Amino acid sequence: MKNVIRFVILFLSLGLFGQVVLANGQELENAISKLWLNGPDKKIEETLSNFSRNEDTKLAEKATFHLICLRLLQGNEPDTEKLLSQLKRSARSKEQKKFVNKLNLLLKPEIKDIPEGMSKNVSIDFKNMDINDALKTIAKKADLNIAIHRKIAGKIELKLTDVTAKQAFDSICKSYELDYRFLDGILTFVPQGLVPAMSRNYSGPLPDGFQKKISLDFRDTDVRAILKLIAAQSGANIVIHKRVHCRANISLTDATIEQALNSLCASTDLRYENNDGIFVVMPAEAERRIYSRKEVPLSYLAPNAAVKMLLSTVGQNKDIMIKPLQKSVMLEGSPYEIEKLETFLRVQDKQGKAQKISFKIWQIKENQNLNLADFQRKNETQRKEIARIIAAPALIALPGNESKIEVGSRSQEENSADNEKESFSYSFSCIFHETEKPEIFRLISSVRVKGISFSNGEKHEIKKEFAPTLEVKRNEWAMIPLIEEKEKLFLELQISNYLQ
Repeated sequence: MKNVIRFVILFLSLGLFGQVVLANGQELENAISKLWLNGPDKKIEETLSNFSRNEDTKLAEKATFHLICLRLLQGNEPDTEKLLSQLKRSARSKEQKKFVNKLNLLLKPEIKDIPEGMSKNVSIDFKNMDINDALKTIAKKADLNIAIHRKIAGKIELKLTDVTAKQAFDSICKSYELDYRFLDGILTFVPQGLVPAMSRNYSGPLPDGFQKKISLDFRDTDVRAILKLIAAQSGANIVIHKRVHCRANISLTDATIEQALNSLCASTDLRYENNDGIFVVMPAEAERRIYSRKEVPLSYLAPNAAVKMLLSTVGQNKDIMIKPLQKSVMLEGSPYEIEKLETFLRVQDKQGKAQKISFKIWQIKENQNLNLADFQRKNETQRKEIARIIAAPALIALPGNESKIEVGSRSQEENSADNEKESFSYSFSCIFHETEKPEIFRLISSVRVKGISFSNGEKHEIKKEFAPTLEVKRNEWAMIPLIEEKEKLFLELQISNYLQ
């Protein structure tokens, strides 16, 4: 023990010099990050030990400091309190002081005052109750805020009469191999031996909104939904990493936003970083990423319409936030995603830009007695059971300019004694105009259909011309009838973004 204390004093005052290890500073940073996010292991210990003998004094001092922290976390030192006190007195930088405080929380929760609620008397009678519900029930009786690690599960049988909440929790922890700690004032339960991840990894002051009070009571709830609620109540910019997919059990009353976020992350193996005012919530083991924000001004697109277009582009699993402002859109996320979405917006936020018009010509099978409205109500799979697509052309058009497409379709089956075959030809010309709403287009068209079809052995000549005018919403399919006689043909069309 004395040797360890001398070792602490020596490295903090003089630094360590020794064998040079062929590794760079980034390797050391990665080992330190993994130590505080995932807990100690042999590989991290070996890396820190090697760097503690590095000829670079700064690297050696840093590695030695975290090596001592690792050994304390392993529980191999008999006089933990004395070592913690020595580390606290000798810590120089803000970073070292922060890690010493973290050690205090992880190793000696009794250093902080135990909440009065732990001394309250409770009586319980749990019969085949979910352990999460049991812990929350005791916490509620004792007026305690509680967070339960996502890996805790199972049923509990327990009857106790007139015991303190602490005695009740201790009994459960002993029987079900759990531990509890007070992290930032929140009673946090974890599987035995698990060191909660360091939830915070930020620089600079927290927003004022983080001191607002919040009450939460969630059971087996998607953590993304809870984070969105916290973001809304705090007014903070919180981006959720695309790999965050877990469920949480948490019950808080009048806790600060900071406490809520810390306890939620600690109980779900997550952490958060402050990237230039953007708080990124990510898995504890995820590598640090650079996040930024950019406001993209709009000239023609309405902000809400622009956001809809962007959301349809990025999908649901991108760790990026998109917000409409008065005359612009705010993008928050990785620089790569921001650049990609900004480019997309620049292309779309123009008058007179080209659009892609896609068509589907549906031929209804024989003996299917349905009209256009009936057909529209069916989904794509149902439609293919009663009809077939006989042509699916597309064209690129500019607003105000006429575009035309001609399609010929001929089946391969002979339909009469004269070996005559079913055949169709289509001519579709259109002019589309932009409207005051960027997502709505006015389509003026001219349609001609000519052909021969057979029904029950009878030949039918088809010839039809008409000029419908439609208002079409971007990226949504619209449908008009081509023929609604014995032969039924429906035309489905869509106007979508065209990127060169």
